[in-house]
Amino acid sequence: MAVNAAITGAILQSTASLVPYNTGKLRGSGEVESNYAGGQVSWGNSDVKYARVQYYTKPHKRRPGTACLWFEVAKKQSMVEWVTQAIQAAKQVCDE
Repeated sequence: MAVNAAITGAILQSTASLVPYNTGKLRGSGEVESNYAGGQVSWGNSDVKYARVQYYTKPHKRRPGTACLWFEVAKKQSMVEWVTQAIQAAKQVCDE
């Protein structure tokens, strides 16, 4: 679980600036809806029904630095960091 939590946290941190931002609800839904122990990252909920549209399409309004397919963009930029954090978390579990 510690490794899953480390990866989930690293993914959310890496994607934070890439997720489209208007009111903050979409970015915030990643923290609320993700399952740290299960290693599942997701955005959107009943208050943020537009998450899928924002992820898969390029809307005409987008703040600089944000991207559609933000997980894929972050994965290209940060995969090595994610794996490193997972390894560190695994080592900590083994040392306990």
